[in-house]
Amino acid sequence: MSQKKVKMVIPQQQTAKVVWNDETAADLHYIWLRDNCHCPSCVHPDTHQKLLDTPELPLDITAKKVMVAEDGSVTITWENDGHTSTFNSEWLQNKTRKNSEKNNFKLPQIAPWNGEILNQKLSTFRWSDLESNNPTQIARWLSALYEYGIVMVKETPAVKNQVLEVGKKISYIKETSYGLLFDVRNEPSPTAHLAYTGRELKHHTDMNYREKSPGIQLLHCLKADAQGGANFFVDGFYVAEWLRRTNPSAFHLLSSVEVTFQIKNPNAEFSERVPIIQTDKNGKILEVHVNNRTMDTSHLAPEVVMSFYAAYKSLTDKIREQSSEFYNTLKSGDVVIFNNRRILHGRTAFDPNSGVRHYQGCYVDYDEFLSKLQVLGRQL
Repeated sequence: MSQKKVKMVIPQQQTAKVVWNDETAADLHYIWLRDNCHCPSCVHPDTHQKLLDTPELPLDITAKKVMVAEDGSVTITWENDGHTSTFNSEWLQNKTRKNSEKNNFKLPQIAPWNGEILNQKLSTFRWSDLESNNPTQIARWLSALYEYGIVMVKETPAVKNQVLEVGKKISYIKETSYGLLFDVRNEPSPTAHLAYTGRELKHHTDMNYREKSPGIQLLHCLKADAQGGANFFVDGFYVAEWLRRTNPSAFHLLSSVEVTFQIKNPNAEFSERVPIIQTDKNGKILEVHVNNRTMDTSHLAPEVVMSFYAAYKSLTDKIREQSSEFYNTLKSGDVVIFNNRRILHGRTAFDPNSGVRHYQGCYVDYDEFLSKLQVLGRQL
């Protein structure tokens, strides 16, 4: 942090002009300053939740007295009730900087990848690295997961329910209609699903038909002695950015037109409408949703049908390019963890009569993962 500090404050009608010692300045509204007072009367010192009732503040609030200390902190006594607020120079600087962080920990940079890049960059950990709850190792693990969207954990005990123990290193397990965990094996299942057959599963993200699809997915290989069944992964962010560069109109279409993802079986019925590529208001890619098995395009407006299918084909052709894919044949004891709203996964076909292929999987909410990463980042 630079030594920049407040030099003076010039009171104005509705704002205070804050001038720093490098001659930069910012106009800060009085009501905003009063609302952001963080003294113990306005913010609970233990819970850090606001005690001040914002709607009770007068819109025309003004400062009765403004003082700047030698260290650059600013103290304001308010005209309406005589309350005193103090803002240190560093806080004011952070709050007025463009793109300021919400806390002192800066998240890793997102690193889009194709198969060649991930072959060199994939982070692999051992279960013993995580089992001890060493905060540095856990932080490295979660940082790699945030950056590349996928990590591996090896030498995990190949026993049932062990995937839950791995997931709990992040947070609580998200229970879905499949339970706390799900089994993917070449055995008959009471609920029909292609995952329980030996068929190839094309690149997809899971449960796009839910109000919010699961954030972090874990897959633990218990046994894999069947012929075939290699796992493959593709970075949806990488492919979406490629589409934006090479075919901007297709990118715009897939990020603005909502499609329906749905599933119906005797025990459940879910449906959700969402764009295949989700962005924020600035165009930053937030999520990618691809699952041809559960996507329903019957509600597309007639005027966008041809353009949509052309854009969708461009995206999926790139997804299925060998150069985009990272292949990995999981062995017994391997766990792959990935961002389900970014990383597409699938598998090649396998011969269910040649041996047993048994995985167990579970989900963790994305905001819980992000919270754990940021808390560890601040602590370390």
